[in-house]
Amino acid sequence: SRQDLVEQIKKVLLWKELSLDDLREECMQLAVSWRMEDASEGKGRSLSEQRKELVERLVMATCARAWESQGLPVKRLSSIRSATELLERWATLEAMGLEELRREHDKLGLPRESAPPKVLDILPRLRKAATWQALPLWELLRECRQLGAEPTGGAALTWEQALHALTRATWGPKPEDDERSKDFWRTKEGKEATAGTGALQNSEALRKAAAHFHTLGLPANAGVEDLKRAYRKLVLQHHPDKNLGAGQEESAKKFREVSEAYEALCEFMKVKN
Repeated sequence: SRQDLVEQIKKVLLWKELSLDDLREECMQLAVSWRMEDASEGKGRSLSEQRKELVERLVMATCARAWESQGLPVKRLSSIRSATELLERWATLEAMGLEELRREHDKLGLPRESAPPKVLDILPRLRKAATWQALPLWELLRECRQLGAEPTGGAALTWEQALHALTRATWGPKPEDDERSKDFWRTKEGKEATAGTGALQNSEALRKAAAHFHTLGLPANAGVEDLKRAYRKLVLQHHPDKNLGAGQEESAKKFREVSEAYEALCEFMKVKN
Protein backbone atom coordinates (compact mmCIF):
# COMPACT_ATOMS: atom_id res chain seq x y z
CA SER A 1 0.00 0.00 0.00
CA ARG A 2 0.99 3.65 -0.22
CA GLN A 3 1.39 3.83 3.55
CA ASP A 4 3.77 0.83 3.50
CA LEU A 5 5.80 2.53 0.80
CA VAL A 6 6.04 5.72 2.84
CA GLU A 7 7.19 3.76 5.89
CA GLN A 8 9.78 1.97 3.79
CA ILE A 9 11.16 5.25 2.46
CA LYS A 10 11.40 6.60 6.03
CA LYS A 11 13.38 3.54 7.09
CA VAL A 12 15.82 3.90 4.21
CA LEU A 13 16.35 7.59 5.01
CA LEU A 14 16.99 6.70 8.64
CA TRP A 15 19.46 3.93 7.76
CA LYS A 16 21.45 6.30 5.57
CA GLU A 17 22.08 8.49 8.63
CA LEU A 18 23.17 5.68 10.97
CA SER A 19 26.74 4.89 11.93
CA LEU A 20 28.36 1.62 10.87
CA ASP A 21 27.86 0.11 14.34
CA ASP A 22 24.20 1.11 14.38
CA LEU A 23 23.69 -0.38 10.93
CA ARG A 24 25.21 -3.66 12.13
CA GLU A 25 22.75 -3.60 15.03
CA GLU A 26 19.86 -3.10 12.59
CA CYS A 27 21.13 -6.02 10.50
CA MET A 28 21.24 -8.31 13.53
CA GLN A 29 17.68 -7.37 14.49
CA LEU A 30 16.47 -8.32 10.99
CA ALA A 31 18.62 -11.49 10.85
CA VAL A 32 20.67 -10.01 8.01
CA SER A 33 24.36 -10.77 7.73
CA TRP A 34 26.54 -7.71 8.39
CA ARG A 35 29.87 -9.38 7.54
CA MET A 36 31.90 -8.10 4.64
CA GLU A 37 33.24 -10.22 1.79
CA ASP A 38 36.77 -10.57 3.15
CA ALA A 39 37.75 -12.22 6.40
CA SER A 40 38.90 -8.91 7.91
CA GLU A 41 35.28 -7.70 7.98
CA GLY A 42 35.70 -4.84 5.59
CA LYS A 43 39.34 -3.95 6.04
CA GLY A 44 40.49 -1.96 3.04
CA ARG A 45 37.05 -0.45 2.47
CA SER A 46 36.09 3.01 3.53
CA LEU A 47 33.41 3.49 6.17
CA SER A 48 31.08 5.00 3.58
CA GLU A 49 31.45 1.92 1.35
CA GLN A 50 30.69 -0.41 4.25
CA ARG A 51 27.69 1.68 5.33
CA LYS A 52 26.36 1.75 1.76
CA GLU A 53 26.56 -2.04 1.49
CA LEU A 54 24.75 -2.59 4.80
CA VAL A 55 21.98 -0.17 3.82
CA GLU A 56 21.55 -2.12 0.58
CA ARG A 57 21.27 -5.39 2.50
CA LEU A 58 18.67 -3.92 4.81
CA VAL A 59 16.63 -2.73 1.83
CA MET A 60 16.86 -6.23 0.36
CA ALA A 61 15.69 -7.78 3.62
CA THR A 62 12.63 -5.55 3.91
CA CYS A 63 11.66 -6.40 0.33
CA ALA A 64 12.47 -10.04 0.87
CA ARG A 65 8.96 -11.48 0.85
CA ALA A 66 8.43 -11.09 -2.91
CA TRP A 67 11.83 -12.57 -3.78
CA GLU A 68 11.64 -15.34 -1.20
CA SER A 69 8.37 -16.46 -2.78
CA GLN A 70 10.51 -17.36 -5.79
CA GLY A 71 12.92 -19.35 -3.59
CA LEU A 72 15.60 -16.65 -3.50
CA PRO A 73 17.64 -16.66 -0.23
CA VAL A 74 17.64 -12.87 -0.08
CA LYS A 75 18.99 -12.45 3.45
CA ARG A 76 22.00 -14.62 2.66
CA LEU A 77 23.09 -12.71 -0.43
CA SER A 78 25.47 -9.79 -0.19
CA SER A 79 23.82 -7.35 -2.61
CA ILE A 80 20.84 -6.59 -4.81
CA ARG A 81 23.07 -7.23 -7.79
CA SER A 82 23.77 -10.77 -6.54
CA ALA A 83 20.03 -11.38 -6.19
CA THR A 84 19.14 -10.15 -9.66
CA GLU A 85 22.02 -12.06 -11.27
CA LEU A 86 20.89 -15.24 -9.52
CA LEU A 87 17.33 -14.82 -10.81
CA GLU A 88 18.72 -14.29 -14.32
CA ARG A 89 20.85 -17.43 -14.01
CA TRP A 90 17.83 -19.47 -12.92
CA ALA A 91 15.85 -18.18 -15.91
CA THR A 92 18.71 -19.13 -18.24
CA LEU A 93 18.81 -22.67 -16.83
CA GLU A 94 15.03 -23.01 -17.16
CA ALA A 95 15.30 -22.20 -20.87
CA MET A 96 18.01 -24.80 -21.59
CA GLY A 97 17.46 -28.11 -23.34
CA LEU A 98 18.67 -31.45 -22.02
CA GLU A 99 21.98 -31.47 -23.85
CA GLU A 100 22.81 -27.95 -22.62
CA LEU A 101 21.86 -28.86 -19.04
CA ARG A 102 24.11 -31.92 -19.13
CA ARG A 103 27.01 -29.78 -20.34
CA GLU A 104 26.35 -27.35 -17.50
CA HIS A 105 26.26 -30.27 -15.08
CA ASP A 106 29.64 -31.48 -16.33
CA LYS A 107 31.05 -28.05 -15.43
CA LEU A 108 30.40 -28.80 -11.76
CA GLY A 109 33.60 -30.83 -11.91
CA LEU A 110 32.31 -33.92 -10.12
CA PRO A 111 34.41 -37.12 -10.33
CA ARG A 112 33.34 -39.59 -13.02
CA GLU A 113 32.42 -42.17 -10.38
CA SER A 114 29.75 -39.87 -8.94
CA ALA A 115 26.21 -41.27 -9.18
CA PRO A 116 24.40 -39.73 -12.19
CA PRO A 117 21.47 -37.41 -11.50
CA LYS A 118 18.01 -38.46 -12.57
CA VAL A 119 16.70 -36.55 -15.55
CA LEU A 120 14.21 -34.67 -13.40
CA ASP A 121 16.92 -33.77 -10.86
CA ILE A 122 19.39 -32.05 -13.20
CA LEU A 123 17.66 -28.65 -13.27
CA PRO A 124 17.09 -28.43 -9.46
CA ARG A 125 20.71 -29.46 -8.91
CA LEU A 126 21.99 -26.72 -11.22
CA ARG A 127 19.71 -24.17 -9.53
CA LYS A 128 21.17 -25.11 -6.16
CA ALA A 129 24.71 -24.87 -7.52
CA ALA A 130 23.91 -21.43 -8.95
CA THR A 131 22.62 -20.35 -5.55
CA TRP A 132 25.85 -21.44 -3.87
CA GLN A 133 27.86 -19.58 -6.50
CA ALA A 134 25.97 -16.41 -5.57
CA LEU A 135 26.67 -16.73 -1.83
CA PRO A 136 29.56 -14.96 -0.10
CA LEU A 137 32.31 -17.02 1.54
CA TRP A 138 30.91 -16.99 5.09
CA GLU A 139 27.56 -18.34 3.87
CA LEU A 140 29.31 -21.12 1.93
CA LEU A 141 31.21 -22.07 5.09
CA ARG A 142 27.92 -22.27 6.98
CA GLU A 143 26.59 -24.65 4.31
CA CYS A 144 29.78 -26.72 4.62
CA ARG A 145 29.37 -27.01 8.39
CA GLN A 146 25.75 -28.12 8.03
CA LEU A 147 26.78 -30.88 5.59
CA GLY A 148 29.93 -31.88 7.44
CA ALA A 149 32.08 -30.88 4.46
CA GLU A 150 35.70 -30.06 5.25
CA PRO A 151 37.26 -27.55 2.81
CA THR A 152 41.04 -27.60 2.52
CA GLY A 153 43.00 -24.39 2.79
CA GLY A 154 43.08 -23.61 6.49
CA ALA A 155 43.20 -19.95 7.40
CA ALA A 156 43.82 -19.04 3.76
CA LEU A 157 40.65 -20.80 2.60
CA THR A 158 39.25 -19.33 -0.62
CA TRP A 159 35.69 -19.05 -1.90
CA GLU A 160 36.55 -21.52 -4.71
CA GLN A 161 37.82 -24.14 -2.22
CA ALA A 162 34.67 -23.84 -0.11
CA LEU A 163 32.43 -24.16 -3.18
CA HIS A 164 34.36 -27.22 -4.39
CA ALA A 165 34.08 -28.92 -0.99
CA LEU A 166 30.36 -28.20 -0.79
CA THR A 167 29.67 -29.50 -4.31
CA ARG A 168 31.64 -32.69 -3.76
CA ALA A 169 30.10 -33.38 -0.36
CA THR A 170 26.58 -33.00 -1.77
CA TRP A 171 26.84 -34.82 -5.11
CA GLY A 172 30.24 -36.50 -5.15
CA PRO A 173 30.81 -40.27 -4.94
CA LYS A 174 29.63 -42.02 -1.81
CA PRO A 175 31.33 -45.10 -0.32
CA GLU A 176 28.45 -47.32 -1.41
CA ASP A 177 28.66 -46.24 -5.07
CA ASP A 178 29.63 -49.07 -7.44
CA GLU A 179 30.11 -49.76 -11.14
CA ARG A 180 26.38 -49.55 -11.78
CA SER A 181 26.45 -45.82 -10.95
CA LYS A 182 28.50 -44.90 -14.03
CA ASP A 183 26.85 -42.14 -15.99
CA PHE A 184 25.45 -43.64 -19.17
CA TRP A 185 25.25 -40.24 -20.77
CA ARG A 186 29.05 -39.82 -20.72
CA THR A 187 29.66 -43.08 -22.55
CA LYS A 188 29.89 -43.41 -26.32
CA GLU A 189 26.39 -44.88 -26.44
CA GLY A 190 25.02 -42.10 -24.25
CA LYS A 191 26.51 -39.38 -26.44
CA GLU A 192 25.00 -41.05 -29.51
CA ALA A 193 21.67 -41.34 -27.72
CA THR A 194 21.53 -37.66 -26.85
CA ALA A 195 22.55 -36.46 -30.30
CA GLY A 196 20.01 -33.97 -31.55
CA THR A 197 18.34 -33.24 -28.24
CA GLY A 198 19.07 -29.55 -28.64
CA ALA A 199 15.49 -29.24 -29.85
CA LEU A 200 14.37 -29.77 -26.26
CA GLN A 201 14.09 -26.14 -25.30
CA ASN A 202 12.59 -26.10 -21.83
CA SER A 203 12.18 -27.92 -18.54
CA GLU A 204 8.71 -29.16 -19.57
CA ALA A 205 10.40 -31.44 -22.12
CA LEU A 206 12.65 -32.76 -19.37
CA ARG A 207 9.68 -33.49 -17.11
CA LYS A 208 8.00 -35.43 -19.92
CA ALA A 209 11.16 -37.46 -20.56
CA ALA A 210 11.46 -38.22 -16.83
CA ALA A 211 7.81 -39.37 -16.78
CA HIS A 212 8.50 -41.77 -19.65
CA PHE A 213 11.52 -43.21 -17.81
CA HIS A 214 9.25 -43.73 -14.80
CA THR A 215 6.51 -45.40 -16.86
CA LEU A 216 9.00 -47.98 -18.14
CA GLY A 217 10.62 -48.41 -14.73
CA LEU A 218 13.99 -47.21 -16.03
CA PRO A 219 16.78 -45.57 -13.98
CA ALA A 220 18.36 -42.27 -15.08
CA ASN A 221 21.40 -44.03 -16.56
CA ALA A 222 19.44 -46.61 -18.58
CA GLY A 223 20.79 -47.41 -22.04
CA VAL A 224 19.17 -48.29 -25.34
CA GLU A 225 19.19 -52.03 -24.63
CA ASP A 226 17.62 -51.38 -21.20
CA LEU A 227 14.88 -49.42 -22.96
CA LYS A 228 14.16 -52.23 -25.41
CA ARG A 229 14.14 -54.93 -22.72
CA ALA A 230 11.79 -52.93 -20.50
CA TYR A 231 9.44 -52.31 -23.41
CA ARG A 232 9.29 -55.98 -24.46
CA LYS A 233 8.63 -57.08 -20.89
CA LEU A 234 5.88 -54.54 -20.23
CA VAL A 235 3.98 -54.93 -23.52
CA LEU A 236 3.80 -58.67 -22.95
CA GLN A 237 2.71 -58.14 -19.37
CA HIS A 238 -0.05 -55.66 -20.20
CA HIS A 239 -1.19 -56.85 -23.64
CA PRO A 240 -5.03 -56.85 -23.65
CA ASP A 241 -5.15 -60.35 -25.18
CA LYS A 242 -3.33 -61.70 -22.13
CA ASN A 243 -5.55 -59.90 -19.64
CA LEU A 244 -9.14 -60.86 -20.36
CA GLY A 245 -12.06 -60.16 -18.08
CA ALA A 246 -12.50 -57.32 -15.59
CA GLY A 247 -8.89 -56.14 -15.83
CA GLN A 248 -8.75 -55.91 -19.62
CA GLU A 249 -9.64 -52.22 -19.81
CA GLU A 250 -6.95 -51.26 -17.27
CA SER A 251 -4.40 -53.45 -19.07
CA ALA A 252 -5.25 -51.81 -22.39
CA LYS A 253 -4.70 -48.39 -20.83
CA LYS A 254 -1.33 -49.45 -19.39
CA PHE A 255 -0.39 -51.02 -22.73
CA ARG A 256 -1.01 -47.70 -24.50
CA GLU A 257 1.02 -45.79 -21.87
CA VAL A 258 3.96 -48.16 -22.27
CA SER A 259 3.84 -47.94 -26.06
CA GLU A 260 3.65 -44.15 -26.02
CA ALA A 261 6.52 -43.90 -23.52
CA TYR A 262 8.67 -46.24 -25.62
CA GLU A 263 8.04 -44.30 -28.83
CA ALA A 264 8.79 -40.99 -27.10
CA LEU A 265 12.04 -42.29 -25.59
CA CYS A 266 13.11 -43.80 -28.91
CA GLU A 267 12.84 -40.30 -30.36
CA PHE A 268 14.45 -38.79 -27.26
CA MET A 269 17.44 -41.18 -27.40
CA LYS A 270 17.50 -41.39 -31.20
CA VAL A 271 17.09 -45.17 -31.21
CA LYS A 272 17.35 -46.90 -34.57
CA ASN A 273 14.94 -49.83 -34.69
